[in-house]
Amino acid sequence: MKFKYFMLLTFITVLGLQYFRVNALHTHFTLKQEMEFILPESRDGDLNIENPQKHLLLYNEDGVGSREILYNLTKVFEFTKTKYHSEKINGYRGKISDYSSVIIVAEDFAGMRKKVFLEIKKFVRDGGNLIVLERSFKSPFNSMAGILDIDGFTETSGVNFYTSFFPGMETTKPSAKIMSGSSLKLNLSKGAEIIAASDDNTPLIWEISYGKGRVIYSNTSIFEANTTRGLMTQLIAYGNEYFIMPVFNSKIAHIDDFPAPIPLGDNKKIHEEYNMNNINFFKKVWWPDMESIAQREKLRYTTFMIGDYTDITDKEKIVDFTEELKETTGYFGREVFQNGGELGFHGYNHFSLALEGGMDFEDYNYSPWKGVTDMAFSIEKLKELTKNLYGEEVKIFSYVPPSNILTKEGKEALTIAMPELKSISGVFEGVYEPGLLLQEVGRDPDYPQLYSLPRFSSGFHYNEDLMWSIYNTIGAYGCVSHFVHPDDIIDQERGGGKSWEQLKKEYENIFSQINTHFPMLDADVQSDATLKYMQMEDLVIDHEKIKNIIKINFSNYRGPVNTFVRIRGNRIKEIENGEFHLIEKTAKDNLYLVKFYADKSNIILGGEGL
Repeated sequence: MKFKYFMLLTFITVLGLQYFRVNALHTHFTLKQEMEFILPESRDGDLNIENPQKHLLLYNEDGVGSREILYNLTKVFEFTKTKYHSEKINGYRGKISDYSSVIIVAEDFAGMRKKVFLEIKKFVRDGGNLIVLERSFKSPFNSMAGILDIDGFTETSGVNFYTSFFPGMETTKPSAKIMSGSSLKLNLSKGAEIIAASDDNTPLIWEISYGKGRVIYSNTSIFEANTTRGLMTQLIAYGNEYFIMPVFNSKIAHIDDFPAPIPLGDNKKIHEEYNMNNINFFKKVWWPDMESIAQREKLRYTTFMIGDYTDITDKEKIVDFTEELKETTGYFGREVFQNGGELGFHGYNHFSLALEGGMDFEDYNYSPWKGVTDMAFSIEKLKELTKNLYGEEVKIFSYVPPSNILTKEGKEALTIAMPELKSISGVFEGVYEPGLLLQEVGRDPDYPQLYSLPRFSSGFHYNEDLMWSIYNTIGAYGCVSHFVHPDDIIDQERGGGKSWEQLKKEYENIFSQINTHFPMLDADVQSDATLKYMQMEDLVIDHEKIKNIIKINFSNYRGPVNTFVRIRGNRIKEIENGEFHLIEKTAKDNLYLVKFYADKSNIILGGEGL
């Protein structure tokens, strides 16, 4: 009799477990993903800053290269809240001595007034800073920069630093593929201190004293590329007595297409290496490895969910998700939450949100959506799945478009279906094509209630070009935003034929190197970074140095401000209303991460020596 009851109890237990497995544990246990994107009231500091640091930008936009450098520089200054006045080099009539530095972006100096040139010479001779960001064959400033003679132009590649300049960047050797440009063939005076040279030893960047001041000269066109913004930003900071710039101080790791349906059966590569089918590999090997890397390298994943890999683009044909799909997707989503991650949306399927003519559908083997309402309905269907899998308290704030392609109509569909959406992430760098979402950090140009937070790098492969890009992003924004796909291992192009054992080691090495040079970066998910940007978006910083004190006043202060601070020829002794951490000590200056906790502060310097 007892045996009969035991068997009955066992049978009921098995049925119960099967019920929970098939009908989803999610209906009985809910998760929570919420964030308040409400900013506190802004505050304005009351420090009186009489002579705030500001920079004079003189430019000539006649050449394509000049326009591109000018664009990159102004975007950097907008983000770093750097005060500057810009004017064409042949039209400036102001007072040079009002500025901390003069920055020149020009190859053609036709029409420049002699009086302006002489005033800049006097400004530098009396202790000012001149920073030249574009080489010029006939620049009147070449002699001030120590150029003795010029023998035409030459194409250069690579960059090699001869002085400590910025962590990671100074030891990275990018290839000619991403680091090549036009330079002058020249001879320099002995007083020039080479900061960086090309692979053939052509001086690319140097510093030279002129009277009591200094000239920083860039004998290159590399600043035309947005992937060198970090180098350019830190060069300007290095060329000033001090420099303060807000940063994200964020390390963000994205996983696209995750959670998503896993192809049933075996993949030849996975089966040969692990003797497992696809589902077992991703459950028992791939995800545990990714979790371990996250723990060791202090990462929190933001993952972007795909509902199904169907080719449906008509809302009338969209069907419910299968229970088998729900089980796998539910399992991995819960794993993401359990490990402190965030869930975002990638799409109902992997077809970019575009209508006929909005992108090259044939090239991607995609189909156009029937209309905006169809795209919106598909996202609503994904929201329904999320609610079913994880409960009503999981809100989705982030979106990444499939293949990084998103049209204006696609954005409209997202705003209809996801009024809670806060950020969209495309890519920062790429070759233009219809629909490609190339982004700057800031408000979305079409729907300003949304924030554009691009991803700056991608892939499991460790290489010097990738690290160069990452260090430049840190140099300009204090941010890492890197994405991968689970199926990179089985994609010939993205996986490069390497095994998972190879790829996971290279992936961890990427973040290991980042953490070695920048251990202070916060392990953020996408919504953390979004809120950080919202807090700094309209921030205004005024500062000036008086003897051994840098006075700093914030307007529109809404909470802690992360900054990079460079101090030339001195060091920080203490900070009022803040804390500081040394990032790197160079022969000429100290680079710090400084966090300010109030709307005003004083940085007290610790003497004349480093």
